[in-house]
Amino acid sequence: MRSYFPFLVHSYFPFLVHSYFPFLVHPYLPKTVHICFLVTFKIMNFIKNYINTLVCTSMFISMTIISCSKKSLTNGIPVNSMSIEKTNDMKNLKGKIHFLISRSYLGIKDIKSFKKTEPDILDTIEYNKFGSIISFITDGIRQKTVPKYDEYNNEIESNLYYYNGTEELVHKTTHTYDSKGNNLESKAANYIRLFEYNNGNLVLDKEIENDTIININKYIYDSEGNCTEMFHYKKNNILWQKRSYKRDNKGNIIEDKYVHYPDNTEGIIKYDYLKFDSNGNWTERNEYASVFNRIRERIIIYY
Repeated sequence: MRSYFPFLVHSYFPFLVHSYFPFLVHPYLPKTVHICFLVTFKIMNFIKNYINTLVCTSMFISMTIISCSKKSLTNGIPVNSMSIEKTNDMKNLKGKIHFLISRSYLGIKDIKSFKKTEPDILDTIEYNKFGSIISFITDGIRQKTVPKYDEYNNEIESNLYYYNGTEELVHKTTHTYDSKGNNLESKAANYIRLFEYNNGNLVLDKEIENDTIININKYIYDSEGNCTEMFHYKKNNILWQKRSYKRDNKGNIIEDKYVHYPDNTEGIIKYDYLKFDSNGNWTERNEYASVFNRIRERIIIYY
């Protein structure tokens, strides 16, 4: 009953759905069960939306005007808050997505003979109808990130919750923007991250903790605005890592090559995209590296 209860009260207690939804996509359930739960959820959500539309037409219109007033190219998540690989996956999404569930199987020696048991990593992302993320749950039900947006669809606050029987707010980050919608600063308790842009592309970010610079990242882009290289510096501006990326004609990363300094240790991660849905979003890929192999699957539910 715990998994079905949110469906009955979603119209009146939306937060309960965000709290209980991870149980519907628990890693121990097979993929078919995930889909059945999500289809049921969409049907109930449709009924809820139909009823709400009768009494909330004016609110819907105002939200539509707001959502069209500015960019939503990164689906509500600032480019700087994720790795290049994850950011690239987010930017390449097509269609009006409601839920994006990503499951990873790690530590695989031989992908061809591997039999899936349970995923090592499970992420669940929920979007609103305007393409902005409203809930980001990492590793099943253990933690959840809930962002808040301003009238221009910029993420101005992100709240991190941990689950330990009850939901507890443990971390809050605020974000500020320039007139072009570029995230200039992200600030937490004793932590600040500053960003610089060129032609709308993030070219530099600095992480400052207790008034000391601890990390600096520099980015280089091609003519299409795709990041091709990233340089990571530690304290005292010492180069620690360089990464370079190759993409296919769809913009998906197919190679991630890295060098660690000062010992010049090299490595490479290659991505092989196996399945796509009707909207052109990939749903399964293999990842190959010198120290691990990984199978990653995505279940994508659309509005």
